[in-house]
Amino acid sequence: MDDTSSLGHASAAVAMANDAISNARRAASEARNRRENCGSTFATTWNAQKKESSHSQVRSGTTPADLDFKSNDDAFVVIATLVTERLLPKLEASPGCTHYTMTADDAAFFQKMLPYSVRRCFVDALRYRLQLIKSGDPRVSQESPLGRLTMQCQLLGLERDTMNVLLDLSQSPGMSYPVNFKNQGPVAYGSRDEGDEPNRPSQQAELGPEPSTIASTKSNTNHVLHQPATHSSDWEQSAESLARQQIIAEINETKFLMRGSVTPDAIGFWKKHLDDLNEKLMTLNTEEQRDDGKTQDADAMMSGLSSFGMGQNADYELDMYSKVNTQFEYKNPSSPVDTAVNSNANRGGGGDRSIAGTTQPPITSPKKIPHELPVCDVVAPSDLPGGYMFEAQLGSKKFLATVPPGGVTKGQRFVSTMRELETIEIPVPLGGWRDSVVDCFTDGICHPLFLNSLVVPCIALGQIMTRNGLDWQGNPANKLVSSLSCTNMTVFLTFWLSINASAAVMLRISWDRLHVVFVEHWIPLVCFNAFFLIYFIYLTMNVRLSIRNKYQIQEGSCEGAEDCLCATFCLPCTICQMGRHTSDYDTYRATCCNATGLPRQVELAPVTFYEDQYATMEDGQVV
Repeated sequence: MDDTSSLGHASAAVAMANDAISNARRAASEARNRRENCGSTFATTWNAQKKESSHSQVRSGTTPADLDFKSNDDAFVVIATLVTERLLPKLEASPGCTHYTMTADDAAFFQKMLPYSVRRCFVDALRYRLQLIKSGDPRVSQESPLGRLTMQCQLLGLERDTMNVLLDLSQSPGMSYPVNFKNQGPVAYGSRDEGDEPNRPSQQAELGPEPSTIASTKSNTNHVLHQPATHSSDWEQSAESLARQQIIAEINETKFLMRGSVTPDAIGFWKKHLDDLNEKLMTLNTEEQRDDGKTQDADAMMSGLSSFGMGQNADYELDMYSKVNTQFEYKNPSSPVDTAVNSNANRGGGGDRSIAGTTQPPITSPKKIPHELPVCDVVAPSDLPGGYMFEAQLGSKKFLATVPPGGVTKGQRFVSTMRELETIEIPVPLGGWRDSVVDCFTDGICHPLFLNSLVVPCIALGQIMTRNGLDWQGNPANKLVSSLSCTNMTVFLTFWLSINASAAVMLRISWDRLHVVFVEHWIPLVCFNAFFLIYFIYLTMNVRLSIRNKYQIQEGSCEGAEDCLCATFCLPCTICQMGRHTSDYDTYRATCCNATGLPRQVELAPVTFYEDQYATMEDGQVV
């Protein structure tokens, strides 16, 4: 009996032990699962908090030490990713486009996510990384994910000071920004893969290269475009490149003027002009595509792409490349030069003329540029900035010479295209003055406009009246009448000088003969000079009023009396301001002794809604 009870107790103990072991294993498994879940939840929460912290720092506009874009790759990638993912799809949607347009949603996005202080720091960091890539620094290479992201930002033109979507404070919807294809290295046009992350300084040393990054690098090689290296100086000297730059500059200026327009007629005029410029740019690109050497360049590029294993995805990049970049043949700088000296310059004449010589084209040139302009060697008459155009003469032929980028010094010889002296229109700002009334010394104390305004204001005012199409009263007139305005003012000045000189001689003779000069002898001369002064102030006031009406410039202060006060108390400064506003002395040289004060071929761009007032004027009306 005792043995039986003992055996029962032993069996019960064994069963309880087995149950305890099972319960212990189950508890250990549940504890292990809880620890793993807590770890993954903690990691996810930590990453989310870290990402939200980075975005909150960006939105707040602060730039602490741990958000230094130059040294902190994570912070740089956060901004670069926001921008590229927003703008690169615009280029993918329109292959071959040279501009991308910012919408209202883009403007609201940048204003909310990227304050101006953050944008400014990011642009500086982008320039810093581009310098590292250019210098071959091993920290940043074009083949790395960070390097490709940097080159994508350069493609969007984010390193520029002007026409930069990040630095444009106005953020006007509909604003177009040019794509930076010039001197562009390998760039991934496609969207970034999820694995494209920069090397983190703190984690990469411990973990080594991430497999996703390596895979992304390999997959993105099919999207890399290798452009043939071109010399910047050769590119700038080509006639086609100069034409494209001129058209793009006019497009940017037209957009600026259109944004400043307030009337429907003015907006319609500038919109039509913008369409014409875009059509010219497309025509120029089409002509370049028909160049004889395009096939050779395409074959060479395709062979280079195939050597890097990019044959299957090269069609898209080739199409974009052929629309934007075309190789040109340039003049050989070592070719013999036949220099001719301007005969008028040797005699001391020709303020804008200089020494010029023709250059023989290279005989062994493999291909010819279509519509190529002749070139010649020109000696700079003075220190001039890049892009400056002035009149030069070779024998009896006059042409328009263009200063190369970087500028030239006086006496320096440079190569320029020989442009015909056709009519060139200067765009004039709308909605406000080009500068202030007190900026008389902007172009220097010896500038022809300043000297004319100070010494012979009648001549300076007559030049401004002629270039703006105004008559002897400062009102709009037809071209025949307005072309004589400067002549009329010259005759008027000569008449005033003659009267005063004659009166001075007669008074001197009377004084020498000891004749008494009474007050009534002075009254006619005083009245004549008072009449002349009042008329000249009235004429200056009317000219200023006509220019304000033409270019939609509102009065800044003293409404209703600003024109009169400026003409009365700031006469030379007012004339100088009107002359600077209706010219572009940064590009074209001023002249003292002609009807407009500008080179002969330079005219002001017409404003249609103002020129319509001339229709009622008779062509035979002459003053």
